[in-house]
Amino acid sequence: MFSAVNRLFRKQRWLLVLVLVLLIGLIVFFGTEKSDRQGRPPQNPWMAPTPVLLVTVRKSDLQVQIKAIGSVTALNTVTLRSRVNGPLVGLHFSEGQSVKAGDLLAVIDPAPYQVKLAQAEGTLQQTRAQLKNAEEDLQLYERLLTQ
Repeated sequence: MFSAVNRLFRKQRWLLVLVLVLLIGLIVFFGTEKSDRQGRPPQNPWMAPTPVLLVTVRKSDLQVQIKAIGSVTALNTVTLRSRVNGPLVGLHFSEGQSVKAGDLLAVIDPAPYQVKLAQAEGTLQQTRAQLKNAEEDLQLYERLLTQ
């Protein structure tokens, strides 16, 4: 019985020695690689070596294309604000056209303003008629006062 236990212990001992050797090998392998990484700086993908090509010299136009997301704005912009509101009947300029002060740029529908003007003229006539009646009443009261 002692020989059977001894054989089993030998098999386990070889297995234990094999596991220890494997463990030491892994520690040495990964330990040396880590020290190599610490010794040199990491490679930057932007600083990779640039390949150089040789071509023959020729004369041609330089074509520059910039592909980017953004917006283009003019150096000078003008914001137009009308003094009156209403629907536009016509525009007398085109986009990008140079204009000067005093140029006719747009025509607004005059109908609502003509109606307001007619109402104002009617109110003016009514007020003048009231003024005339008040002056006649004043003359009448002055005559009565003197009598």
